[in-house]
Amino acid sequence: GLAEEAGRATRWLCAMGLDGAAALAQVLAACDRAEPSMIRPARLAAPWAAPGGRLCPISAGATLCDLAETLAAGEAITLEDVIEPLLLYPFVAAAALIEALGLRAALIVECAGAVARCDVGAVGAPFIRRDDRHRAAAEL
Repeated sequence: GLAEEAGRATRWLCAMGLDGAAALAQVLAACDRAEPSMIRPARLAAPWAAPGGRLCPISAGATLCDLAETLAAGEAITLEDVIEPLLLYPFVAAAALIEALGLRAALIVECAGAVARCDVGAVGAPFIRRDDRHRAAAEL
């Protein structure tokens, strides 16, 4: 379920040297007592948005993985007002792995005028290479 997805995403971020626990804490605080239907994508047409205003990255990330073929076809997916965008990063990597050979997914996060880009290639594992860890942390 989503609790397992949250745990895996947090562990993935921590393995990359990023503060996954703090990111998860932000999401849990923001989603506390929220009706699940109010924090997940209301529809899958662009842009993805939550009826309650703020989009849960765990729910959106799991949905993103379910739509890995859409990413492989090169269709852009826009998500609006994500509570903690850093938590989308592991799901983009997982979507790349699901589609395996040849998929290149990019996560571009724009927040308060700053832009961070994460390119994730299908490398046979849901983790970016260890030597990319510091570059990814600096970019985010």
